[in-house]
Amino acid sequence: MSRFLLKTLLRGLLILLVLPLLLILLTVGLLSSESVNRWLMGKVSDFEPRLQLQLE
Repeated sequence: MSRFLLKTLLRGLLILLVLPLLLILLTVGLLSSESVNRWLMGKVSDFEPRLQLQLE
């Protein structure tokens, strides 16, 4: 298995684990602060630059 494929699979797995948790936290309202939301979305976009998230 090539290094690129392994790296891509690990990145995809981490995204699949992190995004549902992020959505649950945002839905419950635990992250109501706009600055916290911006920081979190910045971290997500740093991890996966192709992901486009819109803050309202």
